[in-house]
Amino acid sequence: MFYVKLTLGSVLVLYLTTSLDFIATLSYPVRSSRNEPLARRLGQKEDTMATTVLHAQNISCPHCAMTIKRELGPIEGILSVSVDVPTQAVSLEYTGADALERAKATLDDLGYPVRD
Repeated sequence: MFYVKLTLGSVLVLYLTTSLDFIATLSYPVRSSRNEPLARRLGQKEDTMATTVLHAQNISCPHCAMTIKRELGPIEGILSVSVDVPTQAVSLEYTGADALERAKATLDDLGYPVRD
């Protein structure tokens, strides 16, 4: 009789039993394609992640920060957004230069133009 159990840590554990109720345990690491980035699984070129800090004008309160996070977060390629109100800094983690350009354009549309 065989029992197969998938445990945390992606280890396949196989339990073998015999008529003597002896249990032997064999553990095998499981290689899952789910651990690979989506682009690699689809055979596409992977974009490298980058981090940048943009200095935008007119950020004056927590509501401004919330608005910026809400509007930049859904942009394709933007991985994370954080806003520091006192310094008017917007920190972005993103993949691809086009995501950064879309973020700058969105900030401008929202009334928070990026200073060079």
